[in-house]
Amino acid sequence: MTPGKNLLHPLTALRFFAALFIVLHHARPVFGDQFAPTCVPLDQGVSFFFVLSGFILAYNYPVLKSRESIFMFYAARFARVWPVHIVTAIVALLTSPWPAPSHLIPNVLLLQAWIPYKDFFFTLNAVSWSLSAETFFYLSFPLLIWRWKEYWHWKVLIALLAAVSMICLGNYFHLPSWENTTDSNIGLDALSYINPLVRVFEFVLGICTASVYRYLSQFDIGWSRAQATLLEIAAVLLTILTLRFCLFLSDVQWIGHAGIVYMTHQGGLFACAMLILVFAFERGWISRLLSLPFAVRLGEISFSMYMIHMIVLDRFEPFTKLLQGHLVVMFFCYLAACLVISYSTFIAIEQPMRLIFLSFAKRYIHTDGKWSFPSISTLVKPIAFGTAIALGFFLTEVLAKPYIRMRDLVAVQKNDQLPQATIAHATFNGNLEMEQFHICLVDPNTAELSYVLQPQAQVKLQNVQMAVHLLGSSRVIAGVLDHNIDNGAPTLEASSRWRRNVRFPSAKLQGIDEIGFSMYTDVKNLYPIDGAANTDWGSRRLIVPVPQNWQHNCAN
Repeated sequence: MTPGKNLLHPLTALRFFAALFIVLHHARPVFGDQFAPTCVPLDQGVSFFFVLSGFILAYNYPVLKSRESIFMFYAARFARVWPVHIVTAIVALLTSPWPAPSHLIPNVLLLQAWIPYKDFFFTLNAVSWSLSAETFFYLSFPLLIWRWKEYWHWKVLIALLAAVSMICLGNYFHLPSWENTTDSNIGLDALSYINPLVRVFEFVLGICTASVYRYLSQFDIGWSRAQATLLEIAAVLLTILTLRFCLFLSDVQWIGHAGIVYMTHQGGLFACAMLILVFAFERGWISRLLSLPFAVRLGEISFSMYMIHMIVLDRFEPFTKLLQGHLVVMFFCYLAACLVISYSTFIAIEQPMRLIFLSFAKRYIHTDGKWSFPSISTLVKPIAFGTAIALGFFLTEVLAKPYIRMRDLVAVQKNDQLPQATIAHATFNGNLEMEQFHICLVDPNTAELSYVLQPQAQVKLQNVQMAVHLLGSSRVIAGVLDHNIDNGAPTLEASSRWRRNVRFPSAKLQGIDEIGFSMYTDVKNLYPIDGAANTDWGSRRLIVPVPQNWQHNCAN
């Protein structure tokens, strides 16, 4: 079978919806639950990608007979993921603090998912951890597809044992959950969610699904369009119900905490495989709709959207804090920006870079004497167009900032008190005292957290961060409101008083019992806290109960 002979357009379009699931999942902490469904675990879009990756590769490359074919396979995979990964990593470097070289090198080489620490596998563009897992799948694919018909059962068993072994290790060592893990500790998710060995079974399941598809394609099933449509609807409903069921697995104790993490994050893998199998036949009306050029184009840009959406979200977050009354508009502006920038990334980076890399690969092995290097006009036009779109977005951001920016930290008089405030009297790093804080409602959907700081001696706030944890039962971190105390980095004089306001969706406070405050310039070295009645993390996180009166109006 010739690679790329049949593009399976419905599966390409389905990639967009999987990417959209991930975009909504990461947007929820910024925009609130009202913009993302909570009835299904949206992060299982990653599981769909892994299963689909195995299916597409096995479909396009049923055999790799020679060294040349294996080399071209690796070249195509490299051209597919690495250019976008490097560009997004560079953008992340330009817009965020630089990580240590020891963190940067594994990220560039796509090895970060093998290092079980959050500050490694979430370095720079955090979502690139999944590319690290994909790279392992690509490297393993020639061995996996070799004599697949004879040894498929052994390969499936080995992949399953690899996943189970990671889960067993997490249970055996009683690793802490994701929310209770610092950047320098190993958590359950590092083994049960991030590690390529725990994800390889999803990839192998995709290869199995391609084998089933190839076998069934030999028969004339004779479905009518209506029957095929009903089957497609059933596959979609089964997937939704399976994902919904995964949310209830947190009470299944016999699989252990690591097993719960696995099932809640990727328990829908078999439903994803069934969905892929049904839509691969392209028989129903839904498949016809997904084969329309517009839907296929959305699927083609889905990888770029997945790779850029966190960077775009970081650019939007400061604006959403200032424009909480217009969250609906901001949310759809965010989605529009993701689509526009992902399209520009696709045409300016993905397509031309793939042509360039494959041209060098083909010349290296001399597989096609008639093939020539792509013309300059073929490369320059899309690169110029895509770059112009991306620069236009960032220029708009720069021009808009002066008109909507508020000071992050405002001076207050010594006799000014927050209404209905909670007294804290916690001193961070022996110098910066948090006197009081309060929470109120700006409008029914927007809450505001305010706290007052008073330095004991002159202090510079450059790069000083405040971590705010919204804690549920057992102090599980259910949400975060982390922020720079002041982006302008002023110098605060001794005994002056300053108020910091942070706005956020009020839905974040549902089920929240306590709030944790930590201050730092280096997340590995949190400031010690003195004078507080209740702390944890070795007196480096202040713990306060959520005020019972937080639902009062801020104007009162």
